[in-house]
Amino acid sequence: TLMETQQRVSALQDELQQQQALAAAAVAAYEAKIAELESELADRTDRALVLQRQLEAELAAKVAELGQCVELLHQAEATLEERTAWAHQLQATIQNLQDTMNTAQASRWIRLGRAFGVGPDLQNR
Repeated sequence: TLMETQQRVSALQDELQQQQALAAAAVAAYEAKIAELESELADRTDRALVLQRQLEAELAAKVAELGQCVELLHQAEATLEERTAWAHQLQATIQNLQDTMNTAQASRWIRLGRAFGVGPDLQNR
């Protein structure tokens, strides 16, 4: 039975070595997979950072462009306000001139002078 026990111990030791070899192989495979995944994660992180920098640069450029558009819009609004005021002033001047013309045309003195052929002809103007 001592012989059987030694054989049994030897078989268990062999089985333990096989299990340890299998476990070591599994650990090595897991470590290789972890290294592969860490490398892939590092690559993806680097690509994400590059993409983030590009997007931030594009966003900054678009914000600057939008700022320029807003400034141009303000300038256009100011020009529009100036031209509107000018147009209103011009319209008031035209109305004053028309009123003066109508008053002159209605004047008895102008009509009398025209009747004698010495006054201006305001009707054809």
